[in-house]
Amino acid sequence: MRALLVTFSFLFVSLPSYASAAKAKSDKASSGTIIADVVELRAGPGAAYISRGRAYKGEPVRILETSDTGEWLRVEANALTGWLPARSISVDAAPVPNGSDAGRDRRQSNYLYDKSGRRRGTDGKAMGSGEGFGDEPTQDRIELPESPVQSLPMSASKKTISIQLGVGAGILERHFQAGIAPESYLANLDVSGPGLSTHLALEWRPLPFLVVSGFGRDTRLSTVEVIRPGDLDGTTVELATEAQQIGVNLMGSAAMGPFWVRGGLGGRYLRHAFRETKPVVILLTTSAQGVAGIMQAGAHFDAFEMRTSFAYVHPISIEQSPETSGNPEGSILELSAQARYRLSPFFSLYAETSTTLFDVDYQGRGTQRDTVTEDRALVYEAATEDNLLTGFTVGVCWSN
Repeated sequence: MRALLVTFSFLFVSLPSYASAAKAKSDKASSGTIIADVVELRAGPGAAYISRGRAYKGEPVRILETSDTGEWLRVEANALTGWLPARSISVDAAPVPNGSDAGRDRRQSNYLYDKSGRRRGTDGKAMGSGEGFGDEPTQDRIELPESPVQSLPMSASKKTISIQLGVGAGILERHFQAGIAPESYLANLDVSGPGLSTHLALEWRPLPFLVVSGFGRDTRLSTVEVIRPGDLDGTTVELATEAQQIGVNLMGSAAMGPFWVRGGLGGRYLRHAFRETKPVVILLTTSAQGVAGIMQAGAHFDAFEMRTSFAYVHPISIEQSPETSGNPEGSILELSAQARYRLSPFFSLYAETSTTLFDVDYQGRGTQRDTVTEDRALVYEAATEDNLLTGFTVGVCWSN
């Protein structure tokens, strides 16, 4: 008798639980329609769970359960049961009875769904876009969430060749001072004038970690006026200046995320000159060749890229014409900064500013031809020369 009472009490207590479970599995589930193009039915409420098959846009489903967060729904579709993102389903008002045909009419009636949810024709071959070729295994797959795609900077991408062409303004400042007769221009010549500047640069990446590049800058059409020394009437003389720079670089490259750095060696050629004067002729042209140590750094954010460059040039040869100013020793520094904006996969707009400082000290006997008062060679024992070339250019860049 006592055992019968215990059994009856257990059944009475468990009855609400069984009723509740039965209610959760009742056929009065709500219905819905797939609104995503294609979606995977997962074994659990999350993208990392195993796929149990596919459902397609427009197909009806029975909604059986909602996750605690409400972001996932357990549904029945195409004789499969699994979890779908709630945002991929449009919930209908009317319930869907068990055993409903979940097939979608795509102007095809001769297909069925296999146990993995793939559409197959009566011949067993896969049908529809993205269904494969029919011979591959239909095992379940684990699909992890896709990692965000990070675009590489142009300097670290698969592009192998780029060409830049720009135009702008440049200023060449020249200061020459020598222990020469005071009536000579070369006793203390200080000029500065703006001119037209053009820029051409090429870059080739034969390997992901190796960059070969070259550039050329030309500044000309600059004219300045100076007063003839000792002329009380203030008669002026026009001096036309010009400057050219050519450089080649061989650098190693490394990137980390959107940032990259480069370092290497290169060669340089510089020429700063007074091209002509009126009504007298004073030719003072200085050129140099040297070896450069280069450091570059940059960053890339979406369509924008920024880069800076620093180079120290050790002159191997410094020449002056038409006459020499003695034994020269000098140094050359280069600084530049550039910003790019990508318009298309191949074309970008860029703006660049650059500065080159070229200083020379001359020791020993020097001579210069000066025609201010008379055509004669003036002699001095020491001289200094400072050249500062600054420029700003804008242009277009093509990359393959």
